Amino acid sequence: MSLDLGRTLIPYEAPLHQAPAGVSEIESINWREAAQAENLVAALAALPQDAGLLVWCGNGHHVKTPRDGWFPMGYQFARLSGVSHFAIDQLVTVALPDRTPERLRLLDPYVPILDAHGGTVGVLVEDVPAIGGELAGLILGVEHLTTLPANTGVDAFILSTRNAME
Repeated sequence: MSLDLGRTLIPYEAPLHQAPAGVSEIESINWREAAQAENLVAALAALPQDAGLLVWCGNGHHVKTPRDGWFPMGYQFARLSGVSHFAIDQLVTVALPDRTPERLRLLDPYVPILDAHGGTVGVLVEDVPAIGGELAGLILGVEHLTTLPANTGVDAFILSTRNAME
């Protein structure tokens, strides 16, 4: 569909055959994140000055802050390119195998609101504290929200009743 819209697909996966051997798991993961970021920076540099770049990724690769020794692609991209990208976490309400149905049931009271918007809404991080309560906790992965964590590493979240992985 993207090609039908005149978009250009740009591969950015790391050359996994060049992965370093004999390193820890986190070092291997960080190598991949850095290589992907380098590929995106090169792709951006090859585009016309006024072109935009949409990177669709999952599992936190787009996050702009390091955590526990992990340096995500989004962090590496910002560091290498100087571009402060807009990062959206779309996995909050996706029914991943490690997500319990109880966690997704926190969304139940908000289903009418979501349904009124076609089943999916976006929430800016700055608006999360105003939501409050269990939904804000679901969004940020904490039980109850009293203050916004210092840096979530993203700019927005997508909440949806369409949770199945396809």
